[in-house]
Amino acid sequence: MPRSAHRYFALFLSLAAAWVLGFALIAYGQAGQASTKPAAKHRDKSYRQPTDPSQYVGTETCKTCHEDMPSKGFYKTYEDSPHYATMLDTKKGPEWHGCEACHGPGKEHVDGGGDKSKILGLVGYVRGLAKK
Repeated sequence: MPRSAHRYFALFLSLAAAWVLGFALIAYGQAGQASTKPAAKHRDKSYRQPTDPSQYVGTETCKTCHEDMPSKGFYKTYEDSPHYATMLDTKKGPEWHGCEACHGPGKEHVDGGGDKSKILGLVGYVRGLAKK
């Protein structure tokens, strides 16, 4: 084979190898993208208290069903309890006040007729804090 033919053959092999490698990298990249969810659908692993005021019902609403919770006469001494401290900061939104400061927004819980899966219990609250 003449010397120029060897040169063209080597050039052809190099270009073919580059093309195959490029194709493989593109295919691999697309396969990796297909297996990952779009960024908007990724679940955030940390707990964030919702800030939409329409989702909060207020301590007075909680009181209608939970008058004696967590203990008998609780709301009669509510202002003397450590829980009342959540009511003192008027600059923060409803997510920082009363029962819902710890238990999360109560609207879905109330609308669901007291559905326990729609409100954070003490365990849910502690798990939420642990994720912060």
